[in-house]
Amino acid sequence: MPAAEHLRVAVPKPEIPRPTLPTEVNPHITSTMDGTSDPPSVQFQVLFRDGIAVTLARVKVRTPGGPVYILRRMDTGAISVTTMFRAAFPTASEEAAEAENNWIKLSFAAADQSGRPHLPGHWVTPDVALYLAEGYHLSGIVCSLASAVLDPNLPEFKEPEVTPHALAGCH
Repeated sequence: MPAAEHLRVAVPKPEIPRPTLPTEVNPHITSTMDGTSDPPSVQFQVLFRDGIAVTLARVKVRTPGGPVYILRRMDTGAISVTTMFRAAFPTASEEAAEAENNWIKLSFAAADQSGRPHLPGHWVTPDVALYLAEGYHLSGIVCSLASAVLDPNLPEFKEPEVTPHALAGCH
C-alpha cells in the first residue's frame, strides 16, 4: 500500500459506458458533505478465515436501515466496493449493484483484489475505490480508510492516527 500522500485516483476505460447510479443517496452521508466534519473514525478488527488471520480496517456509515461498515483489507490494501455501494445507496436493487460491479470489472485493470483467504464481495484497489467514492458521495470516508495505518504499538482494536498530513493526497 503506498503512503497516503501518494494515493492516486484510477481512471476507467472511456469506451465502456457506465450504468446510471441510483438517485436515492444515503441521506446520512449527504447531510455531512459540507466539508466541515472531522475525518471518520477508522477501526481495526482481526477476522479469522480458513485458519488465517486477516486484519480489516472499517468505517461505520449510518444508513436508514442500520449501519454498514466499509471495509479495507490491510494485507492487500483492497477496499470492498460491495460495502461502499451499500453504504451509498442502501435502497438500490441487487441488479443495480451487479451492473455497477460488472462495469467496474470491465473498466479498470486489476479491479478484482479479493486476496487470500477469499472474503465475500467485490474488492478493488484503493485508487479505484477513490474514483468510485466521488460518485458514491463517500470521498472523505474512503480517503480516511485508504490512508489509515495500523500502529503496531497499539492494541489492534484502537483507533489509528489519521492526521491532516496523512490525507494530503485526498481531495
